[in-house]
Amino acid sequence: MKNFFSQKKTYYSISEVAEISGVNTYVLRFWENKFPKYLHPKKDRAGRRRYRQEDLELVLIIVDLLYQRKFTIDGANLELDKMSHQDFTHRLKNQQFKNQVTLRQIKQSLEKINKSIKNTVQKAEKRIGLSEEAGVDSLSVENKQQLKLWPER
Repeated sequence: MKNFFSQKKTYYSISEVAEISGVNTYVLRFWENKFPKYLHPKKDRAGRRRYRQEDLELVLIIVDLLYQRKFTIDGANLELDKMSHQDFTHRLKNQQFKNQVTLRQIKQSLEKINKSIKNTVQKAEKRIGLSEEAGVDSLSVENKQQLKLWPER
């Protein structure tokens, strides 16, 4: 898990911004159309989006407005109109805001780990022929050894 606040880069890819902010890449592209006054990452020669630090900070503010404070897109645009650059910077320095971003990143990491564990267990069950109806007690000694539930002799 990358910690946005400890790492400062010149440019971020759209996938890095998506990972840090907790939104999908297609949502970020959609937001470019809905927040054209504010969100307009530069594109390189190949057409890939390159988000600057300011763009990333703005995405995090938009995430907060839409998902935490439950603004509509129009309402978020109006709120952004009210904010000055100092307000943006002040918001990001706020410890509570940093904590929310960090917790969102931790949650995403845990969900990925959980999904990976479930996939691994399912593959192991298929490999040894364990059906959902059959419990561990119905396994043969070889299968228990494969699962490492039974000590080898």
